[in-house]
Amino acid sequence: MHSGEDVTTPLLPASKNRSKLLKWLEFFAYGIGHFFNDLCASLWFTYLLLFYHAVIQLGNSYAGLLLLIGQVADAISTPIIGMASDRTNFKYYGRRKIWHLIGTVCVFVSFSFIWFRCLLCEVKSDSLALKMVYYSVFIIIFQFGWASVQISHLSLIPEITKNDSERVSLNSIRYFFTILANLTIFAVLAALFGLSGDGDIGPRDLDSFWFLSLGTLGVGAVFSILFHIGVRESTDYKKKTIVQDGDSPERTWYQWFLKP
Repeated sequence: MHSGEDVTTPLLPASKNRSKLLKWLEFFAYGIGHFFNDLCASLWFTYLLLFYHAVIQLGNSYAGLLLLIGQVADAISTPIIGMASDRTNFKYYGRRKIWHLIGTVCVFVSFSFIWFRCLLCEVKSDSLALKMVYYSVFIIIFQFGWASVQISHLSLIPEITKNDSERVSLNSIRYFFTILANLTIFAVLAALFGLSGDGDIGPRDLDSFWFLSLGTLGVGAVFSILFHIGVRESTDYKKKTIVQDGDSPERTWYQWFLKP
C-alpha cells in the first residue's frame, strides 16, 4: 500500500506541469503569429520611400504617393475586416484564424513584387503611369492582407483566455517579437549594404532588397505555419454572444463615435 502511494502521488503535479507547459507553448505560438507582419512592416515603413526613389528611380512625390496609397488601403481595410471577422461563422477552423490565414496568403503573394522592378514595364520602361498602377495593385493587396492578419491576431487574445494577467502576457510576447523583427530587418540590411562597400543606395541594390523580401517571406511563412499549428480557437460562438454582468452589449460601428 505504501509503495502504491509513492507511485500515484506525483501524477497530479506532473499533470499540472504538463498543462502549464502546453499553455505557454500556445502562448508562444500566439506571439509568433504576427512576426511575419512585423518583418514586412519594418521594411515597409523604414525603406519604402528610399527604395522607390533611389532604386526604382521614381520622383519623391510619386514614391510618397505609393506610400499614401498603401496607408489609405490599410485604413479602409481595417474596419471592414474587423466587422467581417466578427460576423464570420467558420466552425471548421475559427473565425479569427481563417482571416489570419487569408491575410497571410495575401501578404505572401504580393510582398516580393513590391520590392522588385516592374515586370510589365520591360517593353515600355519609361511609362510612369504603368509603374504606378503596377505597384499600387500589389501594395493594395499587401495592405489588405496585413490588416487582416493584424486585426485577427489581436482579436484572438480574448478568444484564447479570459484571464487579464494572461492577456497581458500574450501582448508582451507579441511585442517582444515585434522588436525582434525590427532588429532583424535593420541588421540584415546593414550587413547587405556593408558588404557592398558603398553607403549610397541606387539601382544596383535592387537584388539586395528583393532577396531580403524573399527571405522575409520564407521566415514569415515558417512562423505563420507554427502559429496556425500551435494556436487553437474555439468555434462555439453562441456562448460568446451572451451579454454577461458588467459587459457592454455589442455596438454598431457608428456607436463607437457617439459613446466612449
